Amino acid sequence: MAIAVSYKKIGYVFMVDGELMGWGLSVKASKSPDNAAKQIKAWIERYEPDILITERLTPHSRKRGRTIKNIEAIEQVCIEADAHHADAIRIQRYNNKYEEIAALCERYPSIADWTPRRPKIWETEPLQTILFEALSLAEEAL
Repeated sequence: MAIAVSYKKIGYVFMVDGELMGWGLSVKASKSPDNAAKQIKAWIERYEPDILITERLTPHSRKRGRTIKNIEAIEQVCIEADAHHADAIRIQRYNNKYEEIAALCERYPSIADWTPRRPKIWETEPLQTILFEALSLAEEAL
């Protein structure tokens, strides 16, 4: 299971032997470390993953504030649940996240219906992008 965290959303993908089996997201979970911890516990109980992957925080990471605290809360849940945890560096291999999403949809057609439309410059980023960030993290770990 790979978990992606951003300021306004947390998403996951669940994979078995490299095959995408499930995915989801929560806005409420991103509101506080306590909310993040509760949601991750529920996802761990539901899927019983062998390993949980989060993004590795580096000095070059763009994560700040509450997002970092949420990632730390998720890591603490893993310790308390005696779940295996690993972190992966999120590597941007495409010009932008929408090119990456298109490539991920080719490799994992089951998630293609969740493909977000690229927003206009004045619009906010679609919620579904977090699913593809989690999927990219899972690929890095594989």
